[in-house]
Amino acid sequence: MIKEAIPHIVACSKPHMFSLTVGVEIIMPGFGNKYFVVKDHFRILKNVGSSPSNTYIGRSRACTPVLLSTTAQPGDEIHDLVGGLHHVCADTGETHHIQMVPSKGLFEKSYGANPEAGRIVELQRGMFLEEIEGPTLKYNYAQAREFSDKTHPELTGGIRMVDRDPLEDVSDEIIDALQEQGVSIIPESISFASETAYSSARACFALGGAGDDWSKSEDLWILTVCNNARAILRAPDRLHTPENYAADINFKAGPISDLVSPMVDLVNELAPGASMPGLR
Repeated sequence: MIKEAIPHIVACSKPHMFSLTVGVEIIMPGFGNKYFVVKDHFRILKNVGSSPSNTYIGRSRACTPVLLSTTAQPGDEIHDLVGGLHHVCADTGETHHIQMVPSKGLFEKSYGANPEAGRIVELQRGMFLEEIEGPTLKYNYAQAREFSDKTHPELTGGIRMVDRDPLEDVSDEIIDALQEQGVSIIPESISFASETAYSSARACFALGGAGDDWSKSEDLWILTVCNNARAILRAPDRLHTPENYAADINFKAGPISDLVSPMVDLVNELAPGASMPGLR
């Protein structure tokens, strides 16, 4: 769902590709419980149990969580409690322990940052979540414990995709809008990366014709669509623009079809004399 609002487009130098968190801001956990209502679709990881792994600490065998990667729907609630995050389904009332970001490896350092709290801040800034005073849906925290306490067969832990990531739908809309503007998309360049502990989910594709070996061309504009409502367009290397200037667009600021044209104009303005390849 694309929200109707005033389009907002900015130019930036070396934008952070996968986060709305500014600079080196570190989001630390808050105290007390917080409650949020889902305003737009985004991915969550539902904990449905654990699986014995192939990692041992002394004689003890470590377990890996079994996580279902699925989409939070508008009207659902996220409860940020002292005991962890919970998702409550608006339609069924089903309650799960969840993660906002995948786990790091068992022995990796976190350096004190709280990625879950940082992800919630990003979702608030991107208008995916809205804080409310308290829960309005019927919830069942005991059910969440039942789900997460389940033991699965050994070596079956990890993330399982349940449904299509809404980011793919947004990417399709952007591709369609660019093609309507006469911009050619190189099919072989289209890629989609799921979220990891180190980066958000993202879709990437190259714009403009580049002959047989598009991957080595200096004439390509690279568009990266991130799951924090940003679409970042990088200029070709041949332009040698300061800090490789890019257009950074919030694709939830208005209808995508209305945002593509000024995005193209902005890039052309940043690189005088260089038009986007593929434009008629």
